[in-house]
Amino acid sequence: IARGIIPGALIGHSIGEYTAACISGIMSLEDTLKLITARGFAMEEAEAGAMLSVNMTVDEAKTYIGSDSMISLAVINSAKDVVLSGPENVIALAEKELTHTDTICRRVHVARAFHSPMMDAAAEKLNRTIAAISFSPPQIPLVSNVSGTWLTEQQAQDKGYWPTHMKKTVLFADNLTAILDD
Repeated sequence: IARGIIPGALIGHSIGEYTAACISGIMSLEDTLKLITARGFAMEEAEAGAMLSVNMTVDEAKTYIGSDSMISLAVINSAKDVVLSGPENVIALAEKELTHTDTICRRVHVARAFHSPMMDAAAEKLNRTIAAISFSPPQIPLVSNVSGTWLTEQQAQDKGYWPTHMKKTVLFADNLTAILDD
């Protein structure tokens, strides 16, 4: 950008969307750093959990997710690449079952269940930092992990967007489709 090359659109995966938002002008670099730091500290204080990357479709993953199982669909990376998130013991059981059915899966090397309801308390803590941050309309279009499509001016300036972002499924496959279709 300093050399005059301006991207036509931006995309970021989970924490990468914060970088995209900063480059887009939604928030300053200083505010982005404050927000990322606060997010990290809040997430570290969350209850321990686990994440499992699985080679399956969203429809196949639905047999593992829901209120009874305590497993959430954390990420949809592609048509056959999802990430499950939840309590360690529940993810361990799902991993064991999936391995027995020869489904390709691997642990994500994290100690928390990101992009799940287990981030509710962390999202509340993030609100304290967000209260002091000013958000602007995007100057460069970017896609939203929350909606899976283009981030609107209203979403960009909504102080509730980033706490929601911590808890919701990352719709990265939809983000890629939106960028490639444009």
